[in-house]
Amino acid sequence: MIIGSSHGVGGKVETEVLSVVCAQMEPIHADCMEEVNQNIDTVIQFMETGARGFPGYDLFVTPEFAVQGMHPTKRLNVVLTLDSPEVGRLKEACARLRVWGIFSVILKLEGHDSPGNCAIMINDKGEVVHRYVKMNPWIPTERHYPGWECPVTPGPKGSKIATIVCADGDYPEIWREAAYNGANIIVRPTHYMSPWENGWDITNKMGAYCNQCYVVAVNCVGVEAACSAFGKSMIVAPDGNVITQAPAGVPYLVKADLYPENGFLKGGSTDNVAMEYGLKFHIDWLKGKKTGFFVDQRENRSLLERYAKGRSVLNMFCYTGGFSVYAMRGDAKLVHSVDSSAKAIDLTNKNIELNFPGDTRHAAYAEDAFKYLDRMGDQYDLIVLDPPAFAKHRDALRNALQGYRKLNVKAFEKIKPGGILFTFSCSQAVSKENFRTAVFTAAAMSGRSVRILHQLTQPADHPVSIYHPEGEYLKGLVLYVE
Repeated sequence: MIIGSSHGVGGKVETEVLSVVCAQMEPIHADCMEEVNQNIDTVIQFMETGARGFPGYDLFVTPEFAVQGMHPTKRLNVVLTLDSPEVGRLKEACARLRVWGIFSVILKLEGHDSPGNCAIMINDKGEVVHRYVKMNPWIPTERHYPGWECPVTPGPKGSKIATIVCADGDYPEIWREAAYNGANIIVRPTHYMSPWENGWDITNKMGAYCNQCYVVAVNCVGVEAACSAFGKSMIVAPDGNVITQAPAGVPYLVKADLYPENGFLKGGSTDNVAMEYGLKFHIDWLKGKKTGFFVDQRENRSLLERYAKGRSVLNMFCYTGGFSVYAMRGDAKLVHSVDSSAKAIDLTNKNIELNFPGDTRHAAYAEDAFKYLDRMGDQYDLIVLDPPAFAKHRDALRNALQGYRKLNVKAFEKIKPGGILFTFSCSQAVSKENFRTAVFTAAAMSGRSVRILHQLTQPADHPVSIYHPEGEYLKGLVLYVE
């Protein structure tokens, strides 16, 4: 049976919608490659049925364990690699049908004895372009190596796709990481079982609503040992409402049309200039990061303006050049802006020209921050370090703190005596104490004498609940370096 938000009877409607088809299925719990290939036969039959019922659909999704099942004792007999002929069959089907596909596959992981429970995405040319490893294997049944990151990959029709597998969706931090990394569609292949139907509903709707993205949640059906997968696959809109849902307990093909690209909810605007404290900024409302402009730093930018007079300013990770523009108005001697993104540098230059046309005090460089800090001299006496989040979840905290130490050591070593350092962390997983310790350690490693002038945070319109201290994500220090 087929159900969906629209029926492509007369062929594909040529609009910029993303048509998603999901297969709710009962896989064989394979103990040999012959049974794996039977599962792949079923998957490809679903893909072909979707092509007949919804001609021109864009993305096909299977549930967890669709390829190998979850045999309780012999699962290691059917571990695959991305080069296995069985995966090759899925690549060929995507290329032949000209659709993208997301498939749940147990894969060998290089450097690890245990395999990973993975979701892979294959594009319409038959190329694997995305792999996610499940972070929370269901112990003791799943003896798989846990994953460590939540990548987001550009998909068809302006989609930015993340995958999280089954129980990973029970933890809000993983949804948040996917959204923070830019996902507008989060695909959740699962083998969700009774009696957790309510948890299934709650977590999928929460994932969509709290992260303002589409959720495509595809579940198995059938009984394995004493575990009964109940189906109820669903596609949820960013408002938390279910667009379409499969029934319980039967194989099903469910389809919906999604609109992943950013757009105006009402009306539109060709004016991309905003005003902040008398300064103008070009903003990419639709394709820029988050809102296109980090308004949470406005008070800290204004503070920097008071210190800029006569100083040589370096703005690292400049993005739209906010700190640079304020430094220019503060009568800085020179201002250099650095970002690894050429698009960010172009936008910074436009914002400087918008406010200070023809002013030669500013220069911008598209370069890796650490490489620039390594090669630069000691010409700067005001440095801004405002990097992207180094830690998007607690598992990355140790590496993040090492990154903050390394970054700040370089700044302490290069800044002129009597210089001012504005240094920030926007990582929710990094506490104020963590960040201060990392910066203080960097100061000690550099051998410089350092005093705190200001301790900074986000403005009042980014409130922090007393019951959720992690909401105080923005931490900053203004330091005087002797």
